[in-house]
Parts: sequence; C-alpha cells; structure tokens
Amino acid sequence: MKISVDANAFSALKSYNFRRYLYVQVICVIGFWMQDTAMKWIVYELTGSNSSLGIISIVTQTPIIALTFLIGAWLDNANYRKVILATQLMTMFHAFTLAALVFSGNINYWYIVVLAGYYGFVNAVYWPARQASVVCLVDSDKDLKSGISIYSCLFNLSKLLGPSIAGWVIFKYGSGACFLFNALSYIPVMYVIYITTFRERKKKTVKQNAFKSMVEGFKYVKDFTPLRTVIIFLAVICLLNAPMGVLLPSIAKDILKDGSKMFGYLQGGIGFGAVIGGVFLSGFVKLRYLPFSIAIAATSLGLMQCWFASTAAVVANSLGDGGVMWYGSESAMPWAIFTILLTIPIGFSTVCTTVGINTLMQTVCDDDKRSRIISFYTICLNGVSALGMLACGFLADKFGTIQTTILFGVMTVVAAMVYLFNAPKVSKSLRPVFDMIEQES
Repeated sequence: MKISVDANAFSALKSYNFRRYLYVQVICVIGFWMQDTAMKWIVYELTGSNSSLGIISIVTQTPIIALTFLIGAWLDNANYRKVILATQLMTMFHAFTLAALVFSGNINYWYIVVLAGYYGFVNAVYWPARQASVVCLVDSDKDLKSGISIYSCLFNLSKLLGPSIAGWVIFKYGSGACFLFNALSYIPVMYVIYITTFRERKKKTVKQNAFKSMVEGFKYVKDFTPLRTVIIFLAVICLLNAPMGVLLPSIAKDILKDGSKMFGYLQGGIGFGAVIGGVFLSGFVKLRYLPFSIAIAATSLGLMQCWFASTAAVVANSLGDGGVMWYGSESAMPWAIFTILLTIPIGFSTVCTTVGINTLMQTVCDDDKRSRIISFYTICLNGVSALGMLACGFLADKFGTIQTTILFGVMTVVAAMVYLFNAPKVSKSLRPVFDMIEQES
C-alpha cells in the first residue's frame, strides 16, 4: 500500500455550509459521547451485568435492523434537512427524559430499556440521513472523501473528549448532568441546520414505492461484486469488534479496579486513536489503496484487541483480590497505564477499517442509490454490532471478560486474512472508478 499526502485531504473545509455545520457539531457530538458513557455506566451500576449492557444495545438497534433498508429507500427522495431537524428534536426529548429520571431518582433498568427502543427508532432514520447528507453540504462530489474523513475526525475527537469529561462529571455530579448537557447541545445544531441550504442532488426520475426501491438496492449490491465484498467484510468486523463496545465498563471496574474515571480513560484512548486514524485516512491514504488499507487496519485491530486484554489480565493478577486500586500498586501501575495506551491503536485501527469502508462505499456507488447503500453501512455499524455486543455480553458473563475479548480479537484477524485474499480483485474491479475520480481532481 502506497502512502502519500493527498492534496484534497481537507478540501471539504472550503465549503461554507460544511464548515459551519462542522463547528456546531463539535458540542453536539461531545454531548453524544458523554451520554453514551453515562448510559453504559449507569446500566452497569444498576445491574452489574455485561449481558444487561448487551440487551440495551440490541433493544436500541432492533429498529435499525428492522427499518433501515426501507428508510434508506425512502430517504433517496426525501428532504435530508427536514429529516435531520425532526430527528434531532426527537433525540433532544430522549436526553431530557433521561436527565429528568436520573435527577428525580426514578431511574431504573426497565425505563432505560423502553427509552432505548425509542432512541433506536429515531436513529434508524437519523443515521442514514446524516451520513448521506455530507454530499449535500460539500460544494463538489470530489470533496466527498474529504468530508467523510473530516467528519469522522470530529466524531472521534469528541470520542476522546466526551468520555473523559463524562468520567469526571459522573464522579462529581452524577450521570444526569451528562444527559442534560447532551439535551442542550442539540439547540445550536438545529438552528444551523434550519438556516443551511443543502446542495441539490440527483434523484430518481421515476418514483417507486419504498419496498420496490429497497429491492432495487439489494439487487444493486448483489450485482456489484466489489461493493458486496466490502459490505460483508464490514458486517463481520462490526460483529467482532463488540468487546470495545460492551465490555469496557467491566474491564474498568472489575479488572482494573477503578470506576467511572478509568472507563473515561479507556473510552478517551480509543477516541484519541480514532482521531489520528481519521487524519491518516484523509491525508495519507489514496482512494485507490483503500481496499488494501482496510485489510491491514482490521488485522491490526484484532491483534491490538488481544494485546489489550492480555495486559489487562496482568493488571488483574497483580492486584489480586485485596481491593487495591491500580494506581496504588507498584507492580500493577505500569501495566495499567500500558493497557490504557493500547486503546489508542485500537481506536486508530477501528476508524481506518470502518471509515475506510464507508468512504469506499459512498465513492463507488451511484448517487441516486446513496441512501440505500448507506443503509447497509448503518445496519452493520449499529445493528450487526448490537448482535455482537449481545453475544459478547453473554459469553463474558459465562466464560470471562478477558477470554471473550481475546476470542473476538483472534476471529477478527482471521476475518481480515480472508478479506485480504479478495482485496486484489476488489481493487482491480474499481480501478476505472478510481482513475475517473483522480482525473476529475
């Protein structure tokens, strides 16, 4: 894989609408990660169970699994601006409700389950619309790769800041403060979306009902071999990356013998690595080398996950059952710090894999099918990952957190090797598309 500086790495920032939208998203996405961290922590505190976290995840993602393909078909002729405005308002209501329940002392696990279902329904509409709207915020299609990568950097920079802030806020003020901050963060975003004019896009000349349009999207992916290959690979990676989504509270509290602050450090480390990964992907990986770079990144992800779990096990053995915190043990502290640092390459590898595939999918697909193609990305990133989290939670409760994390890491490496065998065919099939885009640039 050849690595060189991409002259168009930050070209999306020339677009005023994209730039303005990006600025307000900083606060909103930090709020999202603060809520995500607080939600996982409060569920684990209420239940002490990894499988309970997995159940919340599957309840949240069930509407996405059930509805995303139909919604993607509908979105190809919908007004992205209006859809995003409506879903942001509904998400703000969800965050305010959680804050009210926590502050009033009435929060319980089953309230969270019900609200998770509502949140999943809203996200089934919002996530495909947000992903597809990037092309309407940049001034030119050639800026799409730049726009996706820059937004990914923002999302993951917020993942660095949000959980770290949340860990401190939970420690000082409780989870309710995180939910309240998230609710308030939607106000400036909705205002900017309201005043922004989205760029016109190609739409189907003949309108179909959503079901026929969905079937057409499935047929398009089935017949487009390179696209089908990377979507299947994405689904497998999302399934196997589950430990980083569901087991971190258990690792922070039960293995590293710390509370919400350690959870924030682990989440923040992943976010920091993800930011570096987004910058690397945007500025140094040429579009034509993406089929190979995602295979290398996925291999790294599996290896780093195994290494992370192994060092966490060393910390647990050093601490024993004496109730000593990791920073109170001379033998455990270096390994605990190394465990935190290992989350950085995990975040880097995750973004280079998933965002690399997202960029590839959106670049090579037909514009009038973009929302339907993004539905595949959304259902993998949210729906399939939720199934992985559910399985991961139950396996961890039965066989152990460390053992489950290593198992999933090994399977990720195997999956990456299988995909790497097909990467040359994917690259060769897409070469005419890459040549055309490079000529236009």
